[in-house]
Amino acid sequence: MRPEYLTIGLAAPEGPVLDGATGTLVEVDYLGAEWRYIVKLPDGSNVQARIRRDDLAAPLEPGSSVSVAWRPEHAVVLPEPEGPG
Repeated sequence: MRPEYLTIGLAAPEGPVLDGATGTLVEVDYLGAEWRYIVKLPDGSNVQARIRRDDLAAPLEPGSSVSVAWRPEHAVVLPEPEGPG
């Protein structure tokens, strides 16, 4: 999933058309026009969200419990690689 297709917040977004997960915010980087957030999910994997700076009331802090969400049509499931790669 592309980072710009994710939304992030302290509460789960409302709406029946979103999929999502909760996790812990582990890294925040200011990139000028946008913020980059790295979220560690309960299974140990990380997701990256890139949010325009105007789309958040205030930047989120590392260590916060956050929700990430996306539209189902933006998710692409990739097959597991076969054999040594």
